[in-house]
Amino acid sequence: MTGLSGVAALSALRRLAPRIGLWTALLMTACWFLTDGWGDAWAASAAHPRPHRVVEVDAAQARTPEDAPLIPPARLSASGMPPWGTAAWSPRTLPDARTPGSTAAADDDDDETRHTTWYRIAVDPALRDMDEPLFFYLPRWQTVGVVSLYADDQLIWVSEGDPVWNGFNRPLGLVLDALDGSPRPAVLTLRMDTLGEHGGGITAPWLGARADLRWRHAVRSFLQNSLPLGIGLGMLGLGLYALAIWGARRRDTLYLLFVMVSVLYTVRCLHYWGPLDPAIMRSDWFGWLTINSLSWLVMLGLTINFRLCGARPRVWLERVLAASVLGTSLLTLPGWRAPEDLAALAFACYLLMLACALIAIPILLLASWRSGRAPARTLAVLNLLALPLAVHDLMLQRYLLPLDQPYLMAYWQISVAIVFGWAMARRYIDSIDGLERSGEKLALSLAERESELRQSYEQLRAVEQRELLTQERARIMRDMHDGLGGTLHDALRLSQQGADAGPGLQQALRECLDELRLAIDSLDPVEADLALLLGTLRYRLDTRLKHAGITLQWQVDTLPPLGWMSASHAFHILRILQEAITNIIKHAQASTIRVDATADEGRVTVSVHDNGIGMTPGRARTGGRGLANIRNRAEALQATVQWLPGQADHDRARMEAAASPSTEPEQPRRGTTFVLQLPQSPD
Repeated sequence: MTGLSGVAALSALRRLAPRIGLWTALLMTACWFLTDGWGDAWAASAAHPRPHRVVEVDAAQARTPEDAPLIPPARLSASGMPPWGTAAWSPRTLPDARTPGSTAAADDDDDETRHTTWYRIAVDPALRDMDEPLFFYLPRWQTVGVVSLYADDQLIWVSEGDPVWNGFNRPLGLVLDALDGSPRPAVLTLRMDTLGEHGGGITAPWLGARADLRWRHAVRSFLQNSLPLGIGLGMLGLGLYALAIWGARRRDTLYLLFVMVSVLYTVRCLHYWGPLDPAIMRSDWFGWLTINSLSWLVMLGLTINFRLCGARPRVWLERVLAASVLGTSLLTLPGWRAPEDLAALAFACYLLMLACALIAIPILLLASWRSGRAPARTLAVLNLLALPLAVHDLMLQRYLLPLDQPYLMAYWQISVAIVFGWAMARRYIDSIDGLERSGEKLALSLAERESELRQSYEQLRAVEQRELLTQERARIMRDMHDGLGGTLHDALRLSQQGADAGPGLQQALRECLDELRLAIDSLDPVEADLALLLGTLRYRLDTRLKHAGITLQWQVDTLPPLGWMSASHAFHILRILQEAITNIIKHAQASTIRVDATADEGRVTVSVHDNGIGMTPGRARTGGRGLANIRNRAEALQATVQWLPGQADHDRARMEAAASPSTEPEQPRRGTTFVLQLPQSPD
């Protein structure tokens, strides 16, 4: 059931795949709306209609001195700040941003040029008198430098970590109530330092009750910090799964490419999480990884899309992409420039990769549509949608858009994971379908082969039956010729002698009947039962022995079955015993015959005793035609027959049937010995 559920889920994913692009666009729109100031205003009006509890500060007093202290002082009065409301302060609309290079440096050769901007915000008295804790919420600040916040004269917060890769994407939320119960601040002063000509800015801050703003701060923190990193970790998990598949299928490099993409995206998302702790990694190396991870992501993402199309990028396009990635990697290599200069180079590197994407994506769209593969087409369309998102993020980085908008490319990358998962699901489903089709073809081929083998078996069986029938007919004809034919010939010869041949003729005719009955009895199924065969012989010979005046004594023990005994073997056994008894009737002058049958030591022994005149040793060795027939039939049965002199002039014909054909015949005992060994299984 689990396997069927998995296949059903993958089939549903395949049907919903054309909507992946729409889902991604809706997700990014929702993130933009929730993190934008319009989203904050809408949420405030919908959840809390009382305006006095939440205030968005859209104006402040600002100044940009040239002699600000290098390090934010613990007391604002120590910085020589002019009084509030003097000409040194000018009104400033929030959000406020300064684009890179908009302020000339005091000394163009001084790489340590620093611009400091102060923002003073008056706290509404109604907010200061609230019963609930007062909360300060700043959706975003962005600068290459340090940001600090003062409550009246006291420093209450300073940005942490590296000044270049700081917490620019992390919203600021602080409770302004002092722990010692002192009055709430009347004025908030925000200091923002900017190194060089990188620019900087802040969004419009919010003041209000903690219950009304804290959840807003949590939502934006999740969308701007946690969600991109969560997407990266999710892709990293999918990448580990792809790595396991690639370990088993080394030839399929598509999985290895996705592993690299997942690792690079996770590295790329680290600067959204921020701030960087210089004790963990140097700022220049972190900047090199952050900038070049995007370049490598662009190249590998386009390569994966071409692989999904079943094609390779054109040679010149591969060279352009490789040269661009190599150039940005070398240009931003640590040791050449200061860490803060890497932030300025980042914009040039991003523009270069955007230009490469503008060249490659039209070619990719054409290749994907020609391939007819849904995952390739979907990813190509998503790559096309990524172009305006990339332009948006570049404009946001250059302070050309309001800072309260989110960076959208961080959310777009989830579409790559979805499409790759979809492609793997398609491959899995196609593999299952292929296996099912192969199984059906194999079953059909096997059925055809079974039918052919069945026909061949039937033909061979028919041929074998015809051969067996022919052999059985030949055997019956041979036995009738040797036995019945000879007896009829003797009867004919006696009939030609006239009246004197009456008793002999009658005896000859009885022998003919015995031969005929013997041939018929040999055709009956005996099922390897020697006792049943001997019983049939007794029944056939009983009348003849009575006419000869001979008494028959019968002692047959329980005998094991002889699995090898066929109709021809049964006939040989009957003829051997019939010939032995016939010799006794004709030559032994006996009045009693005793038949014993025992099983001992893996052999079956049949003994025929008489109280006649006996047989001389010379006759047993040479014998006539009847004894020769007995020997020949014994050889056909792999048996031996021996005549042993009795203790009171009794002749005994002994037949021994052996359990194994490999058993060598025992050495003859004293006198002339013939032993019949009949195996339980044929050779």
